[in-house]
Amino acid sequence: MILSIIVVGIGFLAVSMLVGTVCALVIARKLSEKYELERARIVQGLADAFRQFVTAPDDKTPSPLAVLADVGATLLAARIVSNLKDMMAGVESGKSREIQGQMIAEASASNPLVMLLANILPKKVRNQLLKNPQMIGALSKIGNMGGNGAGDSPAPPRHRG
Repeated sequence: MILSIIVVGIGFLAVSMLVGTVCALVIARKLSEKYELERARIVQGLADAFRQFVTAPDDKTPSPLAVLADVGATLLAARIVSNLKDMMAGVESGKSREIQGQMIAEASASNPLVMLLANILPKKVRNQLLKNPQMIGALSKIGNMGGNGAGDSPAPPRHRG
């Protein structure tokens, strides 16, 4: 009798384990199906969003991708133009400084006082004068004035005697 109770107990235990295993497999299968359905839903949503991004809603409205590409190209072109302008302004500025230096050198060759005046004047005033070549002539005339207050007429010679 004890042996039959033990055999029934082992059989009951085996059936319980089998039922537990089957239940675990069914639950795992359901979770797997749910996971696959959720994954498929997410992939489908991403595909729909991508399709919507690259296709135009109608013939008159561009796609969001086309708008993004247009804005990017416009910004890139503006940046290139800005850099080219800055580069050309730098070249022009260098040439302008070279020309201004030549103008001062030519004016100071005839009158060293022009160089002195050019160095004394504030940079802003000097640059303003150099923008107008006629002002270099005026600066030369100022340099040619004598210290006697008589304008362009030279001071009379002194006799020592």
